[in-house]
Amino acid sequence: MQDIISILPDSIANQIAAGEVIQRPASVIKELMENAIDAGASQIKVSVKDAGKTLIQVSDNGCGMSPTDLRASIERHATSKIQKAEDLFELHSMGFRGEALASIVSVSQVEIRTKRAEDELGCLLQVEGSDVKKQEALAFTNGSSFMVKNLFFNIPARRKFLKSDKIELKHIIEQFIRIALPFVDVSFELHYDGSPMFQIEKANFRQRIVQLMGIKFNERLVPVSEQTDFVSIEGFIGKPEAAKKSRGEQFFFVNDRFIKSPYLHNAITKAFDNLMPQAYHPSYFLNLKLSPDWIDINIHPTKTEIKFEDEYALYAVLLSSVKRALGAHNIAPSLDFNQEGNLNPDPPKSWDKIAAPEIKVDPNFNPFKIQQGAQSFSTQKRTEDWDVLFKDFDSPQKQEEEEELIESERSYKAFQAKGKYIVTHIKSGVVVINIQRAQERILYERNLHALATQTGVSQKKLFPEELKLSPVDFQVAQSLTNPLQLLGFELEFQDNERVVINSVPSLISELDPKPILEELINECRNLESDEGINKLDRLALLISATEAKLINRKLQTEEIDSLIDSLFACEQAYYTPSGAATIISLDYDELEKKFD
Repeated sequence: MQDIISILPDSIANQIAAGEVIQRPASVIKELMENAIDAGASQIKVSVKDAGKTLIQVSDNGCGMSPTDLRASIERHATSKIQKAEDLFELHSMGFRGEALASIVSVSQVEIRTKRAEDELGCLLQVEGSDVKKQEALAFTNGSSFMVKNLFFNIPARRKFLKSDKIELKHIIEQFIRIALPFVDVSFELHYDGSPMFQIEKANFRQRIVQLMGIKFNERLVPVSEQTDFVSIEGFIGKPEAAKKSRGEQFFFVNDRFIKSPYLHNAITKAFDNLMPQAYHPSYFLNLKLSPDWIDINIHPTKTEIKFEDEYALYAVLLSSVKRALGAHNIAPSLDFNQEGNLNPDPPKSWDKIAAPEIKVDPNFNPFKIQQGAQSFSTQKRTEDWDVLFKDFDSPQKQEEEEELIESERSYKAFQAKGKYIVTHIKSGVVVINIQRAQERILYERNLHALATQTGVSQKKLFPEELKLSPVDFQVAQSLTNPLQLLGFELEFQDNERVVINSVPSLISELDPKPILEELINECRNLESDEGINKLDRLALLISATEAKLINRKLQTEEIDSLIDSLFACEQAYYTPSGAATIISLDYDELEKKFD
């Protein structure tokens, strides 16, 4: 029988490795930016074209490479970061496996220019699918420049699974922010299709957060600072009112490396107990500094998951530090353990005389004798009191009042209770309608019809309103342009952060459109696929739920009647699109039983 096991060629092995390390254009940017930081760069510039599918260029002013090192850098497991296995637990660099460049050159066309400060000339290397096409000397500035063209050109199946430009750009921005946030001593630039998106100067951590996430974050941040024997925690948490339903503003850094940790995230949410609604997530930007031998980074190809030597201790410190920060800024109640005895009364001096308590009594008091001027508790008096409290309910006057009440009930169809419900009656009993859920059902069917038939009606704003968004939210808003336009929104996008609202759907013309758009963007930001964003049913559901949540006011009688009529005109009046009940009913037989 013939042998069937063979050694894979390097080109195929590299492509398999690239499948783990390079998943999309954002993965390339991550690896190249981390390499630039390891090279000691103080300036890093990223340029992207066609969401990274056509071109990704990362330039830096780091140490550069010699021609020999440049040629070796594209080989698998070629690294300057470690020499022996023990070095894995003394890592102070972002990269160490030597797989990044080898993976990138195996699935793209790469052109590298680099020069060290001590060299007169730099070096150019051109690689295509792991094959070296050219290497020559050239004049170049100190540092390195990597141009990655036509990603996955030799693996059409992988390229086919890339998402739309807007989705891929969203991932690129997220990756750029994750790396730029902790390295405050480095200036960063991000350019997209020739236009600058970010130009970030050196700053402190709070300023860097505002630079990358938007000016509105400046008012939301609460500082966190904790020093222990094994961990130092520095950074900021968001105020409870800034919490959102979707994730995306949660940043853990361990020794400046972005990580994901559901376990540590739970410590943060536990610290916010009873301070924000359920299913909401607080924002945080926390950098944990630990000794490298306390962590194991080498457990995931993208190095976003790590192991801690004592995860339980880290959890406890993190929980305590966040609670302390919330209490110190009067966001949550806390005890001041730094008081100097203020809670304790002064002890009595030894020469002070402590008097015994005195009890004063009236020796002439007789409880069986009714004193002059006191009330009589005779049976006659008690009978009179009961007669005053309980009048005859069958008296002619009472019957007349009841008849007037019944007559007044016939004069209206329904009424609003506690601002949240409509109570009305039908032939068989009483009906209670949840106003917000009813509006959600009505708006859902109207929005779905408008999207399907492209018949959304707009109301022009007399004065256009401006909404400032973070770069990621700005991209999400742009991805929703077409369906929002079908609904009646007319939006204008400016400067990668400002959205000008010129028109809104006539159904919500009386509402402030900014919170509606913000909530909608927040709900949509974590949808990964174009299908999820453009699917008419899903979008109609999100928009109707957002609009209904923000309609919170006392309804006039005509509006109550109109809402009832509109609800019962819906195809499915008794449930919201997500399946929650809009109506509960109580027939008169059940009502009678309540009084038995």
